[in-house]
Amino acid sequence: MKKFLTIGLVFAALFIQTTSFDFFTFRGIKPDLGLILVIYFALLHGPITTIGAGIAIGLLEDILSGGLMGLNLFTKPLIGYLFSLIGHQVVVVNPVNQGVLVFLGSLLNGGLTYLILKVTPVIIPGKALLFKLIFLQAIYNGLLGVILIPILQRLYCSSHKKRKSMVR
Repeated sequence: MKKFLTIGLVFAALFIQTTSFDFFTFRGIKPDLGLILVIYFALLHGPITTIGAGIAIGLLEDILSGGLMGLNLFTKPLIGYLFSLIGHQVVVVNPVNQGVLVFLGSLLNGGLTYLILKVTPVIIPGKALLFKLIFLQAIYNGLLGVILIPILQRLYCSSHKKRKSMVR
């Protein structure tokens, strides 16, 4: 049941992000639901599961975005792995702390993306503008993480309880 829920969440998040998040754009910045999901999976599961989810989310984001292929495929699993190590060392149950982790993950994602784009022939905007955009997206993702991660936890807990009650 959890596998179907996980797959459904990934597809739903990417569908929402690519179709209806234009409505939620703030100064040209969209939240990264895929990254929020990867960090959530990192806090919930071990590194192997999180890397798999990061690969799936990153690949789908690359295919759907039409941008530089492989960019998200590299950054999402790496961030997922790093945050799964943190998730196994520290129990993060407070939504504000979870939002802070999403904020930090977004900063790391933006920094890695910048470094990758720096070594490719892709033209990127000036450093000051780019870092401002990375910082604003990190704030946006962090605030959204405060809201979404508790919802995802309730969804996973209720699916786990249903499964246990069906086994009995």
